[in-house]
Amino acid sequence: MMNFPFEPRSTSQLRQGQYWGFELSNGSFACGLILARTTSEGKINRTLFFGGLLNWSGPSLPMPSNLEGVGILQSGFMHIRAIQLNGGQVNGAVDGTWDVAPEVVYTGLTSDGLPIWGYGCSFARRIVRLLAELIII
Repeated sequence: MMNFPFEPRSTSQLRQGQYWGFELSNGSFACGLILARTTSEGKINRTLFFGGLLNWSGPSLPMPSNLEGVGILQSGFMHIRAIQLNGGQVNGAVDGTWDVAPEVVYTGLTSDGLPIWGYGCSFARRIVRLLAELIII
């Protein structure tokens, strides 16, 4: 049984349906969700996962009951730093049907592929928060 909250240092403890909350500039909170761990060459990637920004905001950190039936606004491949720099802790887990396998194969960046959120330049490291600020507020 998983104990929450925890600070992920790699993807080894991440599982589909786990979520993390983070505060926005207006004092409300938004929520990210782990959709899948990624594999590459048959191995679980230690720093990359597939995640999403939930269509949820509230006055405090989310609870599983707040997230039932909530949809995903945006999704993409995320570096573990997307969690570390936006809330820092996985707060809990929620059951849901995410239409994504618990593990997905990552084949690398392509010119038309999705960016990796939370890695690289300061914009990429903050994209989860920036999307929440633009879409939710």
